[in-house]
Amino acid sequence: MGNGRVAGDGGERGRGGRLSDRFSSLSRRDVLKAGVFAGAAIALPAQRLVSARSALVGRMAQSQLPVPFTIPFAIPPVAVPYRTDATTDYYKIWMS
Repeated sequence: MGNGRVAGDGGERGRGGRLSDRFSSLSRRDVLKAGVFAGAAIALPAQRLVSARSALVGRMAQSQLPVPFTIPFAIPPVAVPYRTDATTDYYKIWMS
């Protein structure tokens, strides 16, 4: 009773003990993993909020959108190769 032991604890001192005693089984790798997971848990929701705000800011008003299908579809001419060898056709394509 007066020897500093708590009944039923197998000779250890109290539940708390020193902080270094409780975490001595954690390796440096375990601590780094926990830090990475904690950082991701904080960063991912914050990133989602930022991307949602930027998506709303960059949108045009419905009234400013162009009317669809007002210009007829232009079918481009068939591409003709300017050079051909045994295995490859070569094309020059540019915008006018």
